[in-house]
Amino acid sequence: MTDKPVIISEAPEPQPAADAQRPAGFWIRSGAFTIDMLLAKIILFTLMFMQAEIAYMFTAAGIVTFIFPMFIWKGQTLGKRTARIIVAGNNGEQLNSTRIFKRYVFSHMPPILFLAFHTSQFFSCPPDYFLYILGVILFLCYIPAAFHNKRSLPDYITGTRVVYTHNIGSLRKVIVICAGVLGVTVFILLSLQALLEFIGRYLVH
Repeated sequence: MTDKPVIISEAPEPQPAADAQRPAGFWIRSGAFTIDMLLAKIILFTLMFMQAEIAYMFTAAGIVTFIFPMFIWKGQTLGKRTARIIVAGNNGEQLNSTRIFKRYVFSHMPPILFLAFHTSQFFSCPPDYFLYILGVILFLCYIPAAFHNKRSLPDYITGTRVVYTHNIGSLRKVIVICAGVLGVTVFILLSLQALLEFIGRYLVH
């Protein structure tokens, strides 16, 4: 009687989804963005308690949260990696450094303005409502991502799209989408608050 060889199977590597390159929807992108904004807030408040200069705070938060990951991970931030999505070219190709930089300029101006407005209040700085209103308008450029093509205005401008890289899994997807709903809700409430403050300060006498 001959012994049969024992085959030990290794744990399978995560496989790309059968529908990899499928466009990522509005809420999954909002969830990834909320995670990035949370990280930026943590960095800002940490540096604030260290009494860092405001310009240094925003530079550090932008580099750590958006610029560095986008270049290292070729189109992904921490939030996007969590959501299993990536910024790619129109045909799914990986972005080069120039296109990553263009995408950063067009897509991350709104959160920078948004963070600058709210963080300045902790330093008793007079709020710059013009920058905040500009940030809200730029945020509205992401609404087209909720429709059929799932591309925002920055996607159209830079010739990019946000797509899935792997199966995200049901639980992870629910968590990320819930984060997106929470982030959008907070953004709407803060926008309404800023609008009422603006009306009370400049329009009502």
